[in-house]
Amino acid sequence: DAEASPTSFANMHNDTRTNTICKSKKQKKMESLTRALRSIHERHEKIKHTVHTAWRYPLPKWGQYAMGCVYFTVPIVGGWCVMQWAISKSVDEIGARGEKLQYKRLQGYGNKTVIDGREEKIGAGGKYGGGNFAVS
Repeated sequence: DAEASPTSFANMHNDTRTNTICKSKKQKKMESLTRALRSIHERHEKIKHTVHTAWRYPLPKWGQYAMGCVYFTVPIVGGWCVMQWAISKSVDEIGARGEKLQYKRLQGYGNKTVIDGREEKIGAGGKYGGGNFAVS
């Protein structure tokens, strides 16, 4: 058995002390973050309590109808705007009919398509299986 030399003991002691100091700094940072988050949460709860108690009074029938219309139409109009934006981005990227695509492998309409130069039926009784659906 080799005994521990005084220098290795000192190094071990320094490492332990350094780890304790580092842990202490990490703990302080974590505690300050926890305090900040708790403070934000408490202020949010206070605002919610104020909004739902002090500022709330019953709406008349016309107000209830108006708010129902607002809550119904906002998501619909917002969704329509998002769809219009997506369509415009699609036209910018690939063109109105896909004319900007680099490779055009799949072409066709209805239940007939051209895959790698061969016309094939897709759907019921054709490639990829499927059900009997209306052909447009």
